[in-house]
Amino acid sequence: TPIVPVFRITTLFSPTTSNETILVGNTGACTLALGDDTQWSAIYGYTCIEFTDEDKTEQVVPMSGTFSKFYLYNTVADSSGSYTGTVRKNKVNTAVACTVSAGSPGNCSDTVDSFTVVAGDTVDIGWTGAATVASKVAWGIKFTVDDADSFPLMATSSNGSTDATDPDHLAIISGKMQVGTDYFNESETLADTMEINSMRVKIEAAPGAGKSWTFTLRKNLANTGMACTISDSVTTCTDSTPTVSFTKRDTLVTRIDAASAPAATEAVTVGYRAKFV
Repeated sequence: TPIVPVFRITTLFSPTTSNETILVGNTGACTLALGDDTQWSAIYGYTCIEFTDEDKTEQVVPMSGTFSKFYLYNTVADSSGSYTGTVRKNKVNTAVACTVSAGSPGNCSDTVDSFTVVAGDTVDIGWTGAATVASKVAWGIKFTVDDADSFPLMATSSNGSTDATDPDHLAIISGKMQVGTDYFNESETLADTMEINSMRVKIEAAPGAGKSWTFTLRKNLANTGMACTISDSVTTCTDSTPTVSFTKRDTLVTRIDAASAPAATEAVTVGYRAKFV
């Protein structure tokens, strides 16, 4: 019997309105068990719930635009209490939120409120209430970009910590990071031709004096010219110099390399500005 340890499914979403795209995500197999405590999740892609450190779920936005029309869904009605999902910007609640009532079908939406972001802002979802939701919670939100025909690719390392002894690899979308050289577990396969023309990186813990982390966009097992380095007491970096082109079925991932044993960080977020060509 053939065994496929890792496989990829990609689809292409073409919005009917120019400059609009959607960001979708879900909690996978993780349980939302609030008990009146705030918890967090990344807004884009598969991600577990974070109970103690919101930095792990923040995703850095690579371009300016407007978030609106937030939809929330879970697969079963929950009777233990109501819960609210609120979209957060730079760790502060925005007006974009909706509440699922106790015992009701797990659907709600906010199609009225919106908020704007600029490149370098971070977004995530905060969860509050008294509910325990054992089923998968999923959501979607519209993002209207200011840069014509572009769209964001955003990821966060919610499932692991960087390792100074081996290269790490971070998925382009969602909240998964692989420590070590087996980068295929976190790679993404493209559904169409596109280009990436800028990257932004934010980490929680500075590397330390004389130490650094270098973040490199990789294409089909090879480094591209897009990379940036975070050194010393700094926690962010950017690169908007090269344009990297991709064709259908190319794979891409972010590689993370250490220099001089930097301090490990559990929170890494990388955002790319991309466009179809």
